[in-house]
Amino acid sequence: MHQEMKKAEQAFAIQVEENEERHRRDLHHIYEQFALARQRVFGRSSESHLNQLDLSFDEAEGRPMRRIKPISLPLKPIRYPDTRSPG
Repeated sequence: MHQEMKKAEQAFAIQVEENEERHRRDLHHIYEQFALARQRVFGRSSESHLNQLDLSFDEAEGRPMRRIKPISLPLKPIRYPDTRSPG
């Protein structure tokens, strides 16, 4: 009888350890999924691009407003003719 109880306790302990390991894996998976979701929502790839509208806050009016961010364009020098009279 004593041996049977000991075997049952060992089997139960093994089952508990397996359950704890499974729960650890499940919890780790949930943390990974949460981190990925947070990255998708708040990560760099979700930030607006420079050419998109930017949502700002108008403190005087107390409401959100949109402003256009400047677009970087290639600059070309402009040469004007010299119109000064000599002398």
